[in-house]
Amino acid sequence: MRALAVAVSIGSLAFVGPSLGSVTVGQTANGSRLPRGYKTWGLATQLEVAVYDSFDPGGQVIGQIRRGSRVPVRSAGVRRPCVFEGQRGKWLETPGGYLCTGDGITVGGRPSRLKPRQRTIDLRYAMPFDYVKVTAAGVPRYTRPVASPKYEVERQTKAFFLAKDRSFRLNGEGWLRTVYGEHVKLSKTRPVAPSKLRGVKLSAHTKLPIAFIVGPEEGVTRRCQEDTQLVYCGRAEKHSRFKPRGRTMIGTQEYVRGRGDRLYPAQYVRVAEVITRPDGVPSDARWVHVDLDEQTFVAYEGDVPRYASLVSSGIEGRDTPTGLYRTQRKYVTKTMRGPDEKAGRYRVEEIPWVLYYHGAYAIHGAYWHNQFGEVRSHGCTNIAPTDAQWLFRFDKAGVRDGWHANLNANQGLYLYFSRFEEEDPFDES
Repeated sequence: MRALAVAVSIGSLAFVGPSLGSVTVGQTANGSRLPRGYKTWGLATQLEVAVYDSFDPGGQVIGQIRRGSRVPVRSAGVRRPCVFEGQRGKWLETPGGYLCTGDGITVGGRPSRLKPRQRTIDLRYAMPFDYVKVTAAGVPRYTRPVASPKYEVERQTKAFFLAKDRSFRLNGEGWLRTVYGEHVKLSKTRPVAPSKLRGVKLSAHTKLPIAFIVGPEEGVTRRCQEDTQLVYCGRAEKHSRFKPRGRTMIGTQEYVRGRGDRLYPAQYVRVAEVITRPDGVPSDARWVHVDLDEQTFVAYEGDVPRYASLVSSGIEGRDTPTGLYRTQRKYVTKTMRGPDEKAGRYRVEEIPWVLYYHGAYAIHGAYWHNQFGEVRSHGCTNIAPTDAQWLFRFDKAGVRDGWHANLNANQGLYLYFSRFEEEDPFDES
């Protein structure tokens, strides 16, 4: 594995359970027409409402609806009640599964009456919410906009990122309310600007290999050869890309050649290239290769590359596992938390476009950094939000309209993680 600059970051090896906050974090169903055979809507009133595969006592949870979402419902046609945490209810059928009214489903016939009052996720955008970072250690979150220990939820570190519902002023002081209905002083946060990285859609005209520039935010110095001298010929912007045309050593420095014999320092270049479809992946399947040496990913349909971009995988000691997997669970957003070597602990709210593939390991969008192309996470594979949204949709194991999660996505995307370096296509020896 090449030596890369390592920075401990927000990763994901644990997830947060339901909150008691009062603000919706759900997604409403697209459109307003009920499908044939349904005459009523069901509105989720609890943060997380389970969808079951049957109304039998041993039914499995296969999905999740978030508070504020509405889905078509009708009677499941059984007399036996359902019981959820001591609350008796009735079984309802919804396209794809079954719901228990005792779990937080309100039934009504008119969509206008069921419209949630608070903000919901807009699935058209790669960033479902506006996000902020906590700027100092020891900043409290409160159940109410009152700076009193009586209402304190938790003291946060700088490794806390919050999903914003809205900001407001009360008694001359600015407050931010999170999508979980909790409050933090606005002066103790700053807005998060997500990465502008967007991967490359591949076609007959845009083929692999493709090289990406990583490194400093201000970009990388580019050199050109004039006779026997190297001269400055501009800067390459971070995350810009070019067609690589070989590698060369000049003195002790390795360079990657671009168009017109432009030279880029190899330590700031990551190359996405074609590999052979691994054993175990059907010839017509959709699959993704994550190259942990180059910190790139390429998405394929069968043997045809469709998309390429950069990743940030696990740091040393929290390595991303290698091997072939399939997506198991998909979440539109997921809040994650866990231990952090520098901050003590982290919490990152509403991480977008999450694909779990092996226990607590996932590929997901990362809105809190722009160091794609370098190892950084706690074990998950971070990709830019725009890339994550594309990959989430590329996975055929979808999330049904109005649902927040598909917990039975085992027939989805194949994910192949490798840490070996195959034959260098630019080897000129």
